[in-house]
Amino acid sequence: MSARVAERRLLTTAVATVALLGACSHPPRSDTPATTTGAPPVTASNGTTSAGSTSSPAAIPADDPADRSTKVDLRNAFVAAKVFFYDNGTYTGFDPGRAAEIEPSLHWAIHGAAAPGRITIDLADGPELVLSELSASGTAFCIGDSPSGTIGGTRDGAGATSSADCSDDAGWVEPTAEVT
Repeated sequence: MSARVAERRLLTTAVATVALLGACSHPPRSDTPATTTGAPPVTASNGTTSAGSTSSPAAIPADDPADRSTKVDLRNAFVAAKVFFYDNGTYTGFDPGRAAEIEPSLHWAIHGAAAPGRITIDLADGPELVLSELSASGTAFCIGDSPSGTIGGTRDGAGATSSADCSDDAGWVEPTAEVT
């Protein structure tokens, strides 16, 4: 294995880890009913259920399964975009063809309205990125990245001119400051 391939695999793993940890560490939504311990119940492989622990920083409030699937797609798409960014120093040129080379398991499109099962690259210009997808539940989700950090919202990113166009109060991605 060449040093370049090993470096890229390491970078992909590191970016995925950071993206998932950052995306999973947000505070519980106020519209999600809490269990008696403040965390969702845990079901073991033997089928038994126990109360969740409040000590887990990665506890995620219960979502519609379609919404969770959409968020996973967007997180994976974000990792692909970050790999492109680190290889090129810019999001400019990140298009469906390049995206599919990095993450072929996703369906990619450029611009246009968010749709179920398709990651739309709404903005890929210099240091600014906006990706969106429509959940089968009817909720649109987006993720935006810029030098000031990463944000996630419940909006269709169509027509975005900056990552701030993805911002709203939903905050499904923990806002992060760019690591320098």
